[in-house]
Amino acid sequence: YAQVGSDEDTLEQNEERVMLRKCFGKLPTEFRAVLQGQLRGEDQQQISERLGIAVGTVKSRISRAKDELRKCVEKQR
Repeated sequence: YAQVGSDEDTLEQNEERVMLRKCFGKLPTEFRAVLQGQLRGEDQQQISERLGIAVGTVKSRISRAKDELRKCVEKQR
């Protein structure tokens, strides 16, 4: 039974990844850019410098992007 459970978990995880990618792709470019920086391990200052925007703008966009992702994922379920 453990094998079946882990297969189901893997399937669920793959479905979650597909859903997140789909939702990520729907985000406005400026939101994707800040989240991509976070995924690469950049801190907010580095993202700010790379994009040529204020750190406060980076923080705001990260927050708004996460909200949009959350809403999109909730709609998909």
